Amino acid sequence: MVDRFSFLLPIGAVFGSGLGALTSQVMGRRFALFLSALVYMVGYATIFANTAFFTVLFGRFVTGVATGIVSLCVPTYIAEVSLPAQRGSMGGVLQLAITVGILYSYVLGRFLEWQLLAVAGFAGAILLAVLNQYSVESPRWLILSGRRMDAVEALWKLRGTSGKVDEECHAIEQVFARAPTRLSHVLLAAHAHFIQQFSGINMIIFYASSLFADSGISISAADCSIIVASLQARHVHTLAVCYSLGLGPVVWILGAELVCCRDRGMYLAGVCAFNWACVLLVTWFFTSVRDTIQLTGLASFFCMVTIVGAFLLMLFMPETQGQSLEQILLGNFRQPEAASGHSPKYFLWKRM
Repeated sequence: MVDRFSFLLPIGAVFGSGLGALTSQVMGRRFALFLSALVYMVGYATIFANTAFFTVLFGRFVTGVATGIVSLCVPTYIAEVSLPAQRGSMGGVLQLAITVGILYSYVLGRFLEWQLLAVAGFAGAILLAVLNQYSVESPRWLILSGRRMDAVEALWKLRGTSGKVDEECHAIEQVFARAPTRLSHVLLAAHAHFIQQFSGINMIIFYASSLFADSGISISAADCSIIVASLQARHVHTLAVCYSLGLGPVVWILGAELVCCRDRGMYLAGVCAFNWACVLLVTWFFTSVRDTIQLTGLASFFCMVTIVGAFLLMLFMPETQGQSLEQILLGNFRQPEAASGHSPKYFLWKRM
């Protein structure tokens, strides 16, 4: 039962990534987020109202679709409305919100039956739908839709009187709406998402109690889940915390920076769908070999993949900090100084 639940969420998220990209391009970022809230409501209502096994699984799949929409639209929205200097910190807020949400669900799951837990998820979806009404539409999507005056108004709301609204709007029109998506950017974003999932983080989240048991610690599944989520929130030096400080927030924002949601959003949808396909693959791999190679072997495998992947990221990934989305699209990256005083070489994005 647990394994089937674990598989269904990423399967639904693969489909949700495509739906989120298409909806956000046609109807706007705000509408796509509102749609995700509605889909969440349908999924949780299905889980709550039915006790039939396959109906509950269907509800889980539907919530996976909503998760796929959110995973694409939220980083895209943050990247498009944030100032270049604030994008990274806003990505950190995103990961903090995810961690708090995980802790919220784990704590409630300790005391509530699973049907009442679905009600708690339904309440979160209502909160998303309500708060979304107070958000400002992405100026970049408004420009892509030919609504320049609305884009200027949105930029004034976001930047205030101190912002260079006309200059930013002109850059969006000249670059964001016209520059092609680079293949190197797609490959780099996909690689970052691959490393994120093959760090093994979802095994910590999905199978916390089993991993504690394999380590010789006897504790209930619910208490294990709360401990894992609490470790993230309290910044204890564990795998989950390291993920929350690095691979968690950076990868999603980085993907939205390198592969902007344009051209029906199919490039970004492909990257997000690839992420969830990696979740599915890692989950299948974990459940297939955990009894064969044990916890130490699994940890060693994920460790080696992460080390090799991190080395490739250091070698090829350009620095996007402080760069506007338009500068990133043009490939005008700022190269950070290495410890030796020489700038590292990024062969991949220079050649492609």
